[in-house]
Amino acid sequence: MIAIRNRRESRAILALRTAMLSTLGPLKRRLAVLVPSAFMLLVACEQPLEVRPGGRVLQRLSYDRRHLELVYRDTKGAEWDRSDGWLSEDPIGYWYGVHPSGIGNEQVLFLYLGENNLRGGFPASVLQMTKLARLHLDRNRLTGGLPLLGWRNLSDLKELVLDQNQLSGPIPPRFGELASLEKLYVYENNLSGPIPPELGDLTDLIVLSIEENQLSGPIPPELGRLTDLERFLAWENNLIGPIPAELGNLTKLTQLILVDNALTGPIPASLGNLADLELLRLDDNQLSGPIPKELGRLQDLTVLALYWNSLSGSIPRELGNLASLKELLVQGNDLSGPVPPELGELSELTRLSVGWNPGLAGPLPMELTKLRLKLFYWVNTGLCAPGDAAFQAWLATIEDHRGGPTCP
Repeated sequence: MIAIRNRRESRAILALRTAMLSTLGPLKRRLAVLVPSAFMLLVACEQPLEVRPGGRVLQRLSYDRRHLELVYRDTKGAEWDRSDGWLSEDPIGYWYGVHPSGIGNEQVLFLYLGENNLRGGFPASVLQMTKLARLHLDRNRLTGGLPLLGWRNLSDLKELVLDQNQLSGPIPPRFGELASLEKLYVYENNLSGPIPPELGDLTDLIVLSIEENQLSGPIPPELGRLTDLERFLAWENNLIGPIPAELGNLTKLTQLILVDNALTGPIPASLGNLADLELLRLDDNQLSGPIPKELGRLQDLTVLALYWNSLSGSIPRELGNLASLKELLVQGNDLSGPVPPELGELSELTRLSVGWNPGLAGPLPMELTKLRLKLFYWVNTGLCAPGDAAFQAWLATIEDHRGGPTCP
């Protein structure tokens, strides 16, 4: 019996040594042959290997299996909508939502568990998955705060998708240590506190989606360093203070949406530098001062929404240069003067609203009849419609029209 046990143990040791050797470089393999017993002890301390009954050796290139098991435990995995393969001895690539970095490799590259009824706090064990490139835990029922530390471990993370949960507390300043991050989605949570200036260190960031939270304080000017940013979405928060002029450095930006905050001060003229901008929505704030004429340089802009602020001065005639514009919405401000005839050059325009600006005055320009509008609001202004038959016939073609009197 002793001889049989010794043979089994020898086979187990041989299997363990073979598995270890397969992970080593040429120099270490040579050393292993020269001093096998001592080298086995040394390598055994370094390699995450496991010997199962019968001498079966499992080689794990990381401890991600253990961390995945903690994710399952901490987010009530037994109640997930799908948990195929989880907690089995199968390779983790067979576990639902888990994508390892290679065949037979147990380092997690992608973890997709969105809309899967995860419950409880944020599973901090994912911060130990050092090869993680995409983490999607969106549309679940995660609650509580995000870990303040440990994000530096995820230096390869490109996508962090946590939207539509019930997460609360601050955005961790250590998010700024996610050196490879390209997409950050945390919208529709209960996050509060300021936008960390450290997010300005995420120089590869393409999408910053923090809308529909309870974030407060000013927009950090440090965000102006995000020169690869294409979408900055921060509507329905409690942000205050001015729009930083530094946002004019984000020359790849296509969408800037800061709707329904409490932002004050002028619209920076530097936003006219955003040559790729398609959507600019600053409505429902407390912005003041004139509409910058520099916005007339935004040739790709399709929506310009500045309504329900305290903007003053005239409507810049330079807005007539916005060749791609489909919606111009400036109602509910303190604008004054006439409607510039240059707006008649906006051949793509379908929605025009200048209403609720009592200071606007004079006849509507005949040039507007070149537009094929579906919506036109000019109610509660000092404007009037020309009595010309052609102009009146044009008004009659507009589906959604709220206006004022005909000029005497």
